[in-house]
Amino acid sequence: MRRALLFVACAAGCIDVDATYAHVCEVNGFSCDGGEPGVEDGGITPPPPGKVRVVVTAVGGASGEVEWLEGAQRCSTTCDFTVGDAGATLRANPGDVSGLSAWSGACSARERTCHAAPGTAVGAAFSPANLAFVTAAALPLGTLMSTDGGLTAGERVDALCMGEAGDAGLPGTYRAWFSHATNVALPARGASEVFATASGWARVDGRAMATSRAELFAGRVVHPLRFDARGTLLSGTVTIATGTAADGTPVAMGDCDSWSRTSSVNYAYSAPSRAGPEWTQAGTRMCSDVSRFYCLGIDHDTAVFPQLRSGSKVFVSVGRVTETNTGLAVPADALCAAEAADAGLSGAFAAYLTSRDAGQTGVKDWVRVDAVPLYPGPAPLSGPLLAPIDVTAWGGVSAQSETFTSSSPSCDADLGKVHDVQQWNRIASSSNCGAARMRAVYCFER
Repeated sequence: MRRALLFVACAAGCIDVDATYAHVCEVNGFSCDGGEPGVEDGGITPPPPGKVRVVVTAVGGASGEVEWLEGAQRCSTTCDFTVGDAGATLRANPGDVSGLSAWSGACSARERTCHAAPGTAVGAAFSPANLAFVTAAALPLGTLMSTDGGLTAGERVDALCMGEAGDAGLPGTYRAWFSHATNVALPARGASEVFATASGWARVDGRAMATSRAELFAGRVVHPLRFDARGTLLSGTVTIATGTAADGTPVAMGDCDSWSRTSSVNYAYSAPSRAGPEWTQAGTRMCSDVSRFYCLGIDHDTAVFPQLRSGSKVFVSVGRVTETNTGLAVPADALCAAEAADAGLSGAFAAYLTSRDAGQTGVKDWVRVDAVPLYPGPAPLSGPLLAPIDVTAWGGVSAQSETFTSSSPSCDADLGKVHDVQQWNRIASSSNCGAARMRAVYCFER
């Protein structure tokens, strides 16, 4: 780390102040010599006692700021925060289509927050995020491998991604999130290998899609890919062919026999409204389909974080309630209150049940417990979401797939999809009558 912070600050725009000594330069008025007496590890002059010095740099048109959480102050250039003996909790806030390349100095790695002791210096470098979108064009699936042109199925879809990005004026290199198993004519293609060196993706509207490569391969998507390259919002009924599991590997028997057959075979698909593991594998369909594709950039290695906001909290329960003829309201409310209390959430929480709460939750700034907004601004808790309500009271991603969203008894209870921003509160009335089903519930702050 001796020269790490020097690299972050100086490489982004160093101005030589001593032509006879190659290591001496300045950024924002601070020495970047990296070796003079009194210069802190990393190359930034230490701040006075009781302060934390922050130097923010950005390259390639990226932007960002560092927020001192305890002091409610923000820095986008060079700042000294007066923190006292407690030090400072710092949070990186990348701008639109930007990510955190690295912390340096007193902070390290790519976690969104870090703690800096008084008298230390911190560097935060921001760089462009990879963009991601859904193709506007759809292709017949079972003949992708056999179409004339000398391209494999993967190469053909990659070319579609590059063509639509270019037509929309999007910078960078794009590849399809698209896989197939080993074929007699070619080796397997796994999305995990195609995107092995890229990290951090944003949608074309600027909102974070996946924070990192690890999050993407774990099936953790912040905002589902709902836009094509030109920014057109897509319906959740659009079909997207992937052939890919959440970890980026090919789905067995889920690639139309390496995209070469139209009958008696299936393919793994998803839809633009899906998140969680379902963002890439929501089920299978017949290979006679014509389908669209996901396209993700591969040029940048960064961490892309979602915009955060305070507001009234919503979460999905870890526990489940059982459907009965007497209704769900009482046990569901008790479950929400117990989980909120156990997680240390302040305020009163109740279950979201449409027959009781639709239109009654009020126009509020609704957010998940991780502070990710559910709507662009204050709104009723109804209609399509920005991000799925798939985070629990403790801040983890839910393993549940469905919720009860009605207090109606027995088979009249409605279900919602936990990892879907469009069908989150209504799939359809249940046809599974007579079964004592168990599901999670959404919990909202009253």
